[in-house]
Amino acid sequence: MNTTDSALEAQLTWQVGDFATLLTIKEHGITPLPLFSPLVKDFFSAWSELLSTCQPALPDLRALGFFLRRRALEHMQQDYEDLAQRSLGVGVVFHSSPSNVPTNFAYSFVMGLLAGNCNLVRLPKKPFPQVDMICAQLNELLSREEFAALQPYCLFFSCASTPEALGPLSAMSKARVIFGGDDNIRKLHSYPLPPAGRDLAFADRYSLAVLNAATYNAAAESDQVRLAQSFFQDTYLNDQNACSSPAAVVWVGTKEGCPQAATVFWQKLHEHLHTQPYALQARPALSKLEQVMVAAAENEAGTLEVAAGSDEVVTRVQLHTAKFSLQRYKGNSGLFYELAVKSLEEITPLISADCQSLLYYGFSGDELRDMVVSKRLVGIDRIVPIGQALRFTPVWDGVDMIAALSRQVSVL
Repeated sequence: MNTTDSALEAQLTWQVGDFATLLTIKEHGITPLPLFSPLVKDFFSAWSELLSTCQPALPDLRALGFFLRRRALEHMQQDYEDLAQRSLGVGVVFHSSPSNVPTNFAYSFVMGLLAGNCNLVRLPKKPFPQVDMICAQLNELLSREEFAALQPYCLFFSCASTPEALGPLSAMSKARVIFGGDDNIRKLHSYPLPPAGRDLAFADRYSLAVLNAATYNAAAESDQVRLAQSFFQDTYLNDQNACSSPAAVVWVGTKEGCPQAATVFWQKLHEHLHTQPYALQARPALSKLEQVMVAAAENEAGTLEVAAGSDEVVTRVQLHTAKFSLQRYKGNSGLFYELAVKSLEEITPLISADCQSLLYYGFSGDELRDMVVSKRLVGIDRIVPIGQALRFTPVWDGVDMIAALSRQVSVL
């Protein structure tokens, strides 16, 4: 083992796998798997069963288990039937996950293994019970005889952002998947991949929700309650830390209808929050206040104002114009910008290239997609109903991860 390898070994703290396996892969390579390998599907199906037993207090783990159901995997595979006949994994993939979303690293790993790759997974820096539970379950599964062959394809570790770690890990990888803040992406890009390596970088972005005021006002109270619950799942379950959690709520309707809908909507959300074990800490509460003050100071007078009825848990900031940078001023822990417009077309100034998801209620997904395409908007890669913001799919930020992490063998 040379000096570089010794320095790398000292940087890694292992949760799944070990350095000896990593060193073997570095020196001798690893055989790629086919897309949606039967063994991988069996592995994920068994993992889904373990995840389904997780306590209700960790709904993100149960959601991951639902995502990995055999039926869900087979349905997903249907979209890749043609590609799978002529593709293999690229080889070694280095995954770097964000520190503020507990299960993001797991979804990135799933995409890499479904695409047939060996996965070097850097775990979040922040401690989460979800991370420990996932790693414990993976270790239990990989210890089973039927899944032992997958051990070298599943390597999970923690490491600091040092050249001794990030340099060698990048150099041995055929592809790199980077979720996280823009600064983290820039830092990792400074460590080169092999000349033919591929980078999939998912940068910091923002999302917004658009609601039809007339539809909401005409809805039964039970539907309004369910919508509040769905909105809670999209936002408070992860303190709006996910890029797909909406930073703004836009009401589309009449001058009278929009305020009426907003009043009821936020009341229902407050009522739901009172039933949840959600506690806002002092630091994020102060951070929200600072963010609003910065937004007010850097925009023209009259651009925004804190809405009546706002409190430390639900902080609403009324916008009086759509010419506002949500990417610059977005916050978390219950900071929502709010705008009322007469038509869908009026929301387009809010949509920049950094806009990821458009959540909706009272519209059809096709209607919204037609708007994005016909207006040739530079942003919006996902259009999902409210309540589905955190739902992961292989196509993320407009990139098909399974296709991008596989190697197609063409025949002329």
